[in-house]
Amino acid sequence: MLVFDPPPTAADKALGRSSTPLAKAPSEKTLDELAEDMHTRPEGLTHLMAKAEMELRRTKAQRRATTYMFVASIAAAASAAAAAITAGIAAYVAFRGG
Repeated sequence: MLVFDPPPTAADKALGRSSTPLAKAPSEKTLDELAEDMHTRPEGLTHLMAKAEMELRRTKAQRRATTYMFVASIAAAASAAAAAITAGIAAYVAFRGG
């Protein structure tokens, strides 16, 4: 979807309106930008929002890592089960003389 954004007029400039966007949302900021926000007043909204965003990103990374480990452990268990079944069949055939 294309949006026509005309350049600011003299009236817009006189009223202090600009075409530049406002501050980015915390979810759109880089880690460096969030770190800069963390160096503001601890009780300030900017600091609290940056702190919450960093905690959210940390939690997402931990969840992603945990999911990968869970999938890897399932794959290892399936592989071990297949090896145990194969060894059991081999032992059965060896002792039964089949």
